[in-house]
Amino acid sequence: MNGPELQSQVNWKPLPVQWNLDLNENHVFKVAIDRYFSRMGDLYSKTLTAGEVLKASKYLNQSDQQRYLVSKYLLRDFLGGFLNCAAGDIKFNLSAKKKPYTQGIEFNVSHTGNYVFLAFSSSPVGIDAEMLNPGFDFELLLPELFDTEEIRFINSNAAVRSQLFYMLWTRKEALLKASGEGLTDQLFLVNILSDTPSRIGQQYQLHSFIQSDCLFTLALSNHNPCSYWTVL
Repeated sequence: MNGPELQSQVNWKPLPVQWNLDLNENHVFKVAIDRYFSRMGDLYSKTLTAGEVLKASKYLNQSDQQRYLVSKYLLRDFLGGFLNCAAGDIKFNLSAKKKPYTQGIEFNVSHTGNYVFLAFSSSPVGIDAEMLNPGFDFELLLPELFDTEEIRFINSNAAVRSQLFYMLWTRKEALLKASGEGLTDQLFLVNILSDTPSRIGQQYQLHSFIQSDCLFTLALSNHNPCSYWTVL
């Protein structure tokens, strides 16, 4: 049956050490957490707030601590670069739905496995990534997460059924993160088989990509070009 398609080709470009990007384009950054953490050193201590450093220290699992530090540091670093201000001076606020925001730019963050994905735009944006786990038994989740049309789509190709599940799941999360709604208890009401769904009066474009070990969806609310960067 017809439906959204997974794209496999992403033109990932290495981010230059000295970069100067603007928001006439959308930007997505992909970072390997362990590799970046090993070369980040104590840079985070000069950028993160005391509260953020304290929160990181409370993670018992070292990988969780590294993920938090890398995500927070890079978010501040990129925001500072886009907004032309010191990364440590970025002030975050929370929307009524607890979505973090700052003035002058839209952003969203997702992490899965050893990766963190960060998206930046001049208008609302959402991104969600999931590691592919072909052995995950999602059968009982289908009626909770998807409507009958979406379930039919997932079941339309047994060879890639797991991939279709993850694609629709990330599309729902990315869309609801972009709209600022966050996850709801009635995800089956959020149909995302269209590449151009609307939420709260705003139309979005959904782009889903499959990589070697993970899958991610980007939700954009403008038609500007998008650049994809790897941070080495």
